Amino acid sequence: MRLAARAPNHLGDGVMALPALQALARLGPLDVHAPGWGRDLYRDVPATVRPRGAMAPADAAVLFPPSLRAALEALRVRERIGTATDHRGPLLTRIVAEGPHRFDTYRALAEALGARVSGPPRWAVRPEDESQRARGPRRAQPGERVGAGAEWPHFARAGGARPGRGLRGPGEEGRVAPLAAGPRCAWGCRCRRSRAPCSAARCS
Repeated sequence: MRLAARAPNHLGDGVMALPALQALARLGPLDVHAPGWGRDLYRDVPATVRPRGAMAPADAAVLFPPSLRAALEALRVRERIGTATDHRGPLLTRIVAEGPHRFDTYRALAEALGARVSGPPRWAVRPEDESQRARGPRRAQPGERVGAGAEWPHFARAGGARPGRGLRGPGEEGRVAPLAAGPRCAWGCRCRRSRAPCSAARCS
């Protein structure tokens, strides 16, 4: 069975899709259509990573993004599996209900094809990654908000993430601040941005 998958558009969602993509790759040859970061993120998935765009004919396509555009890109695929969001239901051959969290939805999408999804995401760090790790994660901009609904307990396990280094959202201050060092900013986050209030900042 030749499979295609449209990876999520955003990096955080892409991380949560790792276990589902690994499971899909065990079913047969898999093409993953992903943004530019997909080649690095999915390098340990036994699949061919391709740019986003129209998919070549395949037996089935799993559409992780909930967008109409993702469904249009898969029109040449015989079976199209996704959530009935963004008015794209008529374009799908199999509809999967959304789960309480994106991770649950991604697992259900893969399991709709008979894949067995297990465990949190795993991303092996290589020696050449250390230069990138030293730069730290992207720093959120002042006023940028990270929704509480995006919080997910397994992010710390992916890629050997260090506690206290990441983005915090509303309601997470109590857990993040004790893990971090440095002065507090105007929002009570120890992100060393003491001169500008931040609603979501990198703690280091």
